[in-house]
Amino acid sequence: MLRKLIAAFVLLTLLAGFSFSEAQAGEDKLQKVLQINGLPAERWGLQARLDRGQIVYGLPTDIDSNDWKPAPPDADGNDWQKANGMDLGHPGEEPRYLGKTIDGSDFTNELFPMDAPDQIAPAQRDMIFQPWYENYCALQNSNSYSDQTWSIIAKTLQTYNKRIGYPGAEDSFTNNPALKSGDFNVTIRDYFKVLTEPEPGLTGTVRHWHNRSDLGGVYYETITVKWDVIPDFIVESIDPGVPKGEKVQKGKKYTGKVVLKTKPDSSFLSSPKTKELFDVLEGGKVKLSQDYAVPFGVAINGQLVQLKNLQPVPDLTNVYWYSVKGNKAEDTLEVTFDWTSDGGPVKIGAAVNTLLENTLPQEAWNDMDWSELTNTNNTKFAELQGEVKNLKVTDITLSPEPGQPGQLTSGVITVKNDSEMGFANVETLWRARRLDGTVLAENTIVTNLAAGEQKTLPFSFTPDLAGEYSVAAMINPDHSNPPDEVNFLSGDWPGDNRMEVPYTVKGKDYDIKVQIIPGMNPWSTTDNPAYMWATVIVSRKDELPETLPVRLTISGDGGTVVKTFDLPPKGSPYEYEYNITASVPGYYNVEAQAWPFDDSWTDVYPPDNVDSVTIEYIHNKPPEIQDDKLHGEIIDSEKHW
Repeated sequence: MLRKLIAAFVLLTLLAGFSFSEAQAGEDKLQKVLQINGLPAERWGLQARLDRGQIVYGLPTDIDSNDWKPAPPDADGNDWQKANGMDLGHPGEEPRYLGKTIDGSDFTNELFPMDAPDQIAPAQRDMIFQPWYENYCALQNSNSYSDQTWSIIAKTLQTYNKRIGYPGAEDSFTNNPALKSGDFNVTIRDYFKVLTEPEPGLTGTVRHWHNRSDLGGVYYETITVKWDVIPDFIVESIDPGVPKGEKVQKGKKYTGKVVLKTKPDSSFLSSPKTKELFDVLEGGKVKLSQDYAVPFGVAINGQLVQLKNLQPVPDLTNVYWYSVKGNKAEDTLEVTFDWTSDGGPVKIGAAVNTLLENTLPQEAWNDMDWSELTNTNNTKFAELQGEVKNLKVTDITLSPEPGQPGQLTSGVITVKNDSEMGFANVETLWRARRLDGTVLAENTIVTNLAAGEQKTLPFSFTPDLAGEYSVAAMINPDHSNPPDEVNFLSGDWPGDNRMEVPYTVKGKDYDIKVQIIPGMNPWSTTDNPAYMWATVIVSRKDELPETLPVRLTISGDGGTVVKTFDLPPKGSPYEYEYNITASVPGYYNVEAQAWPFDDSWTDVYPPDNVDSVTIEYIHNKPPEIQDDKLHGEIIDSEKHW
């Protein structure tokens, strides 16, 4: 029933009552249920009674200012008076409250007509996330309730749309955007407040809140949840139909068989209280409580196939209904299907009531039963080997190691035909790439390979630069000879028909260094400004005869200077005087870097290609001379002259 939220904060306590089927409403069972749950037969001066299977204290007339409204009959075609066998003067009507709950709250009647002028389908509701953090209800730790409880709640919510006049699966809570983002049994835990847990013979209730902008407010709805046995749908076995020990033969037709099973999920019996209640009400007999119809399919190498003697699910190709009859301890169904091998490996998958493993399509979402507690046994697979065709690259060797620029590198590719048949004119493509990804050399080698044969294929290339190369080889690169080869490289998946190895090409050990030598440091002078300098020296450490093109970059408080020059062999260093004008005492920095001007050579020891220095400028003032002393000295000198 939809209710408008009047207050900003609603404190929720135990609002719901307890129920069991009318057929089990004998006084002895009622007393046992009350005893197990520690409930009194009288509360608040009111007697416990059954109201459509719910334990209620008192009558509607015991609620002050209770109101009645005309309402459609219940599922049995009764109004409240007929359902309860009494006449309170309200034929064809339902009371807002049935009586009192165990905690003295007014017991809400779910069949009382909604207060909102119109209802909307559960799938269209703007659900409020974790309403206990929005002050609509008391705080809830959803993990404090068992998975069994949430499965029972999910079962009710999945079909609740039918209760309120929206019969289509597209109208269900399972299609609400807020609840469809993941496993329905999990997502509902962030949107529904559990008022009371359902137990065997005891009705539970949950509540949710949603925005109704068309009605100008937030509305809540309380939904009763009847405890029920949860089903467990199982793919018991797959028999591909291939005789044991045989390999799949290309073009041969086989008939496979899948065995499906459904039985009650008995995990609820792990709760002592739940088991005790169940034993009282059901005599300990665990059986399916209703009929079910859930989607089922069989796929060969990912493609769903036709099944025999099953009703197809509308609008879904090769997806079928697995129909289960209730009121029994177990249901078993054998399903057969025909398939023909293409000669390659075969993977047969079967799935019932689950989207896991991508066997059933996403469109089967609306047809699933979301009350199932676990789906770990909802899928099964069988894998078969066919007439395997597999070509491999097993090794690549290169010499010399390391290589040298301008020197021939010889390589050997080892390939193997790991198949039961031979192939002619098999191509093997090899390619050598530089560090920047550009191709240095490539070629295709064509050869014949008998069944099980291994061959070595020689090749060669000449590196042009020092650095790290990658050398790769791929057999059957176009996947055309044979086209049905297994373990073929596809996308990022590393098939065994391709191999790649690194190859180092080492250049000559050219080595230069840079050094900065200040004119003096600290630079102590009476000059201001001071004209300081430092000599930057670039020299050779190697003994090689080639002249090397060098770029020298000097930066610091004297500005940036870039020089390019040819550095001759060892013994003839390059020198540059770097000048700094200093007017303020302090520290002045100089940094110099010398690197190859182009890619014709590489320095083997980069750390000494950079040098830096800090020069301290100290300004010393000239000595002061007194004027009178200077004047006396001049007079004395004149006397003695």
